[in-house]
Amino acid sequence: MGLDKAALAAFKQKPKEFFIEALGGSVNIRRFSGLERQEIKTLLSSVSTDKEHEDSLEMICSFGLSNDDGTRMFSLSELADLKQLPNTALVEIMNATLQHNALTEEAAEEAKGNSLTPAQRDDSTSV
Repeated sequence: MGLDKAALAAFKQKPKEFFIEALGGSVNIRRFSGLERQEIKTLLSSVSTDKEHEDSLEMICSFGLSNDDGTRMFSLSELADLKQLPNTALVEIMNATLQHNALTEEAAEEAKGNSLTPAQRDDSTSV
């Protein structure tokens, strides 16, 4: 018997720990909900030099950074707090967030099971 609606609604994934070199420590990165994932994909597809999108790096980080229980560490109203971090740290956090949520091509392929292992890549280039 599969999971029912109540069980699915109550499902919570634990965050994953990522080491952020620029900070010299680890942070928790959470998985997005379907709605959050769509918001992030929309944000990423519309990023431009417009003032409206100048906080996109911090916004992505705010969706990913989490407390131990998987709740968001920063809300969108706290982006100014994230702006206090070094840019290199924000970029590392953003990359970990996108990777953990399969929003990079490589992560999406890996999630589908379609990515080649390093050995397969080496074999495909040999004669």
